[in-house]
Amino acid sequence: RAIERVCAHLGVPISDTYGFGDSMNDLEMIQTVGTSVCMANGAEALKKISSVVCPSVEEDGLYVLSAIPYVAAIGETKYISLAAAVEAAEAGATVTLLGDTTGAGVVIDKDIIIDLAGYTYTFNQTVGSTGTTTLGLQILVNNDVEIKNGTLTSVATVEGSKEVKVLIQNYANLTLTDVNLVDNTEHIMYALSNNSGEIVLNGNTNITTDAVAFDTCKYASYAIPTVTVNTTGTISGN
Repeated sequence: RAIERVCAHLGVPISDTYGFGDSMNDLEMIQTVGTSVCMANGAEALKKISSVVCPSVEEDGLYVLSAIPYVAAIGETKYISLAAAVEAAEAGATVTLLGDTTGAGVVIDKDIIIDLAGYTYTFNQTVGSTGTTTLGLQILVNNDVEIKNGTLTSVATVEGSKEVKVLIQNYANLTLTDVNLVDNTEHIMYALSNNSGEIVLNGNTNITTDAVAFDTCKYASYAIPTVTVNTTGTISGN
């Protein structure tokens, strides 16, 4: 009740207050303030109910939070990177992009929906397994993933990181709905590479590249990948 009393005394609405916490003794504060912020190294239960999850204390999270806009959200909780939102998401959750964003690649190892919300996500750093860290998205086996409503592309020049060779490296059941995969560089080898799973291209999905638009290549003991093309869009490439 201390926050409520201070706000009443100062004439400040609760909606204009911020609270920062990392453990469950901060629960009442987090539940009371207008915008609640939990540190990345904080309690998982606290992160789930906070408005924002910022980098850890060791990463100067509060300072970083003040300088970087939110990139993605799960419900009302906002994150400063797409990777952080995907990592925090529970199975089956929807991660929504909040604006045009340039950011690091993302590894997906859960059932999830990525709603690009009409925006463009541009990869400027890569992810991947040892020896193949040249990927924008790496989607791992035994997951159901949908990406929809926006554009994925990469920067032409990458400093301090390997160039993106594959926009999406997929091993899962993957549905692309109203998605544009755009290769505007000279270093992309595959827009969409599939090594397992059932892949569906839906809606007005477009693939634009001078390289390989998509392929299917069985990996190890994984199931043979299949691609179903239901798109009204255009697929151009090799």
